[in-house]
Amino acid sequence: FVGVHDRIQRGDIVGARGAVGKTRSGELSIFPAEVRLLAPCLHMVPSGWTGLRDQETRYRKRYLDLIVNDRARAVFATRSRIVGFIREYLAARRFLEVETPMMSPIP
Repeated sequence: FVGVHDRIQRGDIVGARGAVGKTRSGELSIFPAEVRLLAPCLHMVPSGWTGLRDQETRYRKRYLDLIVNDRARAVFATRSRIVGFIREYLAARRFLEVETPMMSPIP
């Protein structure tokens, strides 16, 4: 772990092999016997403390906003559940979902 720890940065994707257990505070965790760097982060992810402050960046790079901002992730998860419920509700009543091109020119 010590050898790999120096090469791991925020945003990297790592793999861990070890035992699953609970910490003293009761949190489910992995006690790694082996840690491996799977994919390095090529663009540094903003820290959770400073986050994304620029509104335009939050909209243009939505994936970063979802990684860094817990509130934005919760809003998207809630929206996804609501849309799924509406789809299930209407499908159970034999409604048909049709996609209509809004921004595409019609030939």
